[in-house]
Amino acid sequence: MTADPTSKAHPIDAAPVDPSRIDAAMAVCLPRAPAGLAVACSGGADSMALALLLKDWAAARSIPFRTYTVDHGLRPEAAEEAASVCHRLGVLGIRADVLRGESERAIGAGGDIQARARELRYRLLLDRCRADGVEALAFAHHLEDQAETFLLRLARGSGVDGLSAMMPAREWAGVRLIRPLLAMPKSALTAHLRAAGVAWVEDPSNRDTRFDRVRVRQARAALDALGLTPERLAGTARRMARARAALEGDCDALLTEASRDHETGYITVAIAPLRDASEEVGLRALARLVCRVGGRVHPPRLDRLERLRDALLDGTLGRGRTLAGTVVSSHGADHILVRRELATVREDAPLAPEVLWDGRFSLHFPVGAMGTASAYRIGALGLDGWRYLRRVDRAAGRRGEALPGTIRPTLPALWRGEELAHAPHLQPDGPLIEEAPRVERLSFAGPRS
Repeated sequence: MTADPTSKAHPIDAAPVDPSRIDAAMAVCLPRAPAGLAVACSGGADSMALALLLKDWAAARSIPFRTYTVDHGLRPEAAEEAASVCHRLGVLGIRADVLRGESERAIGAGGDIQARARELRYRLLLDRCRADGVEALAFAHHLEDQAETFLLRLARGSGVDGLSAMMPAREWAGVRLIRPLLAMPKSALTAHLRAAGVAWVEDPSNRDTRFDRVRVRQARAALDALGLTPERLAGTARRMARARAALEGDCDALLTEASRDHETGYITVAIAPLRDASEEVGLRALARLVCRVGGRVHPPRLDRLERLRDALLDGTLGRGRTLAGTVVSSHGADHILVRRELATVREDAPLAPEVLWDGRFSLHFPVGAMGTASAYRIGALGLDGWRYLRRVDRAAGRRGEALPGTIRPTLPALWRGEELAHAPHLQPDGPLIEEAPRVERLSFAGPRS
């Protein structure tokens, strides 16, 4: 990535962002002042501008403020780039930290690496927010990003939810994810940086036509000529969001009636209410169920949800259909079971006082146990771990927890190297390794919307 503060790609006649616009946007995003605020900052113009704007906003309200830069570990030069971003933020008086992922273990090879990297990014950010007491995390998506998202989802045949594009705010695992720049054009952000004398970096991937978003961006002039301006497209997205909000109430009522969360991370759902619901509300409910059990922020594509609903209604689910990291299968004559797909659980997490593992489970450990934390990791129990635990229970004359067999391997476990230390859901009396840190609290915390 290269510094390019005078790029001709960005108009120079726009005015900097007026603080009153940020005040109004933050009032929409945050119903109350958060205990801590952070910006996810890549070093690009958008996130650098947001960091500057929210630094002043937070200071005026005595709210602790910082930024996080994620290094996925996907490129050799990424670590140096992330360090450079943090240095430049530090010069501006902004606290900055690098969050690092391990690409091979956490992301895996093959398939949609971008999508898995995005999920990893969210998990790294959420874990750090929770550890630092940050209640609100801001992203720098702006007006043109919103318009591009609308067009990309239109091209995929998205429904009401997809065409609502990005929402200004949502909750996940105790952190409020906010996007206060959705109504602001990129030109205002670059103008703000120029006025402040702040440089930014240009990511070469933003010009790589292999990506759909880049091709949409390059068609901007032709779209504008047809009246499909960013302002009009984003306005349509806002109207779709109003329709979405109306449907959400019906979906809430349906899930309250039909579904039951289980503390071990799966959900059982009565088929009859799903069958009786309107198609739109039924699809919305399935999307929520899959996201919650799969620990994902972004719902699966609508056409895949439609195929899942068709299979549910015509009785052809059988032993299960996979979707977005979950398996949806029949459960008795009149229910379905939504569970995590073991093959897609890749994440190992280091110990911390509070950890959101796999986007699904919130684990709390005593602060005093962190002295030995580096020796342990949190990962899936897995088939081998479950078989070992079953042998231990049988030898001790204990009966295992009554759970569907497919659930146990997907549960979180504490490991010391390759040695199983504790499976907290299945070992309420304590760990196998006596000196292992004990879990103080454990809850199913997948996204609810």
